[in-house]
Amino acid sequence: MDERIHILFVDGEPASRAINSLALQGLGYRVTAVPDKFEALESFSGRPDDFDIVLIGVLPEPASLELARDLLSIRPAQRIVLCAERMDSDRAEEARSVGVREVVVLPFSPDELGEILERARAK
Repeated sequence: MDERIHILFVDGEPASRAINSLALQGLGYRVTAVPDKFEALESFSGRPDDFDIVLIGVLPEPASLELARDLLSIRPAQRIVLCAERMDSDRAEEARSVGVREVVVLPFSPDELGEILERARAK
């Protein structure tokens, strides 16, 4: 059995999904990458306990928060990290009130991503 931290990575941008999946794997994570909230929900709903962290990258709005709500309705304790190209304080607070553990603004380095994920795991 693979004991590495398993990340469900959701990103609508194919290049970003590929690059960040490789970066996550390079940091030692096991990654399941999907392009949208529908595939994320399909992957997650069948085996929610299989994912340690859900990393939501760039998705059309309001898909990011909708996905976070949907995932948390299936598994309320799920650790979720939400990334955004822009994030005002009201939207960040809304994400946290939904149950998102970390809200981060792009861009960030692979090392910063690792730190973000570790903070989310610790919360």
